[in-house]
Amino acid sequence: MKIDFRTISDEEVSYELLSEGLHLLKVVKVEEKTSNNGNEFWFITYQDKEGTKVWDSLFFTEKTLNRVKKCFSNLGLDVSGEADYLADDIVGLYMNAYVQIEDYVDKNGNKKQKNTINLWQSEKYQAPAKKEPVKPKVEEKVGDAEMPF
Repeated sequence: MKIDFRTISDEEVSYELLSEGLHLLKVVKVEEKTSNNGNEFWFITYQDKEGTKVWDSLFFTEKTLNRVKKCFSNLGLDVSGEADYLADDIVGLYMNAYVQIEDYVDKNGNKKQKNTINLWQSEKYQAPAKKEPVKPKVEEKVGDAEMPF
């Protein structure tokens, strides 16, 4: 791959943070991965209506399945029994996610902030009820008027 590095900035890319609180987020991408310990997980990209992204990981270990259940429930999936969901099954789903701002230190020792999702304070998204379109009233003419049928 040919790259002209003269056109690439040396500055680190920073990401816009969402404010702390409930945000309507849509799952826009899910990547299936395996950790260094051999644990399967999904790396999920969420996006709000303005396009700001938030990332989260769902690990499928015995200790973390309650978090998976909470996430799936918040996305509106049935968690009342046995299920076999695929990563693509959650793409396009919404959640009222409780977003927090967390301080951390990067690998170079720099203090930074990132968004995290607190699934225990998040809620299932309820789509607004669809309104039936208003049908125009048809006036019937009586008498010599032509009838349409």
